Amino acid sequence: MTEAELREMARQLSNPVGENGKKVAAMMNDGNHEMILKGIEALEIRNRERILEPGHAGGGHLKALLDSADDIHYTGLEISKDMRQMAEQTYKDLRHKNPADFLVFDGLTIPLPDTIYDKILTVNTIYFWTEPQNFASELLRVLRSGGSLVLVFAPKHFMERLPFTSHIFKLYEPDEVVRLLKSSGFENIDISSHIDWPISKSGDKVERPFQIIRAFKPI
Repeated sequence: MTEAELREMARQLSNPVGENGKKVAAMMNDGNHEMILKGIEALEIRNRERILEPGHAGGGHLKALLDSADDIHYTGLEISKDMRQMAEQTYKDLRHKNPADFLVFDGLTIPLPDTIYDKILTVNTIYFWTEPQNFASELLRVLRSGGSLVLVFAPKHFMERLPFTSHIFKLYEPDEVVRLLKSSGFENIDISSHIDWPISKSGDKVERPFQIIRAFKPI
């Protein structure tokens, strides 16, 4: 790929728009399937909880999340209007009993009141936080006391081998993410390490390490 093509790939991964964005969203849903399911599992969703997910993309995982408990309420946040529309259509097609709503935001300030969510899930978004400290603080703000954040990502030493990550992406090792969350007020932070085998563009399976970090808002 040319530098221009790599830059466009990074741009679409950070903010999928248009027809290319829809293709990238489908690719992300397939390629990140195991990471997303592991993240949902780590949430340990219980009945009647409110769940927030910044960066839901096309919402291909919504059924798995909404099926995980009864009487839960899901809110999705996206910087891409196209992804919000795609996820809304996915949800509409599900005709699920659990309610969901989808909002567009600026990627900086979460347009929601304080202390209203029990749990937050975000998968492969941390690379695109333009103000990491501020956004981590925003996540803490909207969590209820004792609420948890589940953050799923691939580490820097793996991601930096992908040529498009030299554009737009900010990469982290797990200890850097832990420091970021601690400095934003999260506590009781734990890390679990995993491996999945996504399919590369050449059709080969690639061994990808990833981490799930779970952090709590103080009671």
